[in-house]
Amino acid sequence: MSKRFNSSTSVHSATSQASIVHQIEEMREIIQKLTDELMTKLVKEWTLEEKMELLMKTHEEQSERMSKQDEQMQLILQHI
Repeated sequence: MSKRFNSSTSVHSATSQASIVHQIEEMREIIQKLTDELMTKLVKEWTLEEKMELLMKTHEEQSERMSKQDEQMQLILQHI
């Protein structure tokens, strides 16, 4: 009877280990998928930050030009 129990236990143990290995593989796949998604989001975020910085710089330059034009207009109006 002991031999039969050991054999049954061995089969159960092997099945259990296969199940655990399968679960680990599934978790690795999920982790890889999530890592890929995170990297994609980080790249998009970086791209958006770069675009925002460019827009801010452009806005500042335009504001400076408009301010200079306003000063010139004020000078012209003073002479009229």
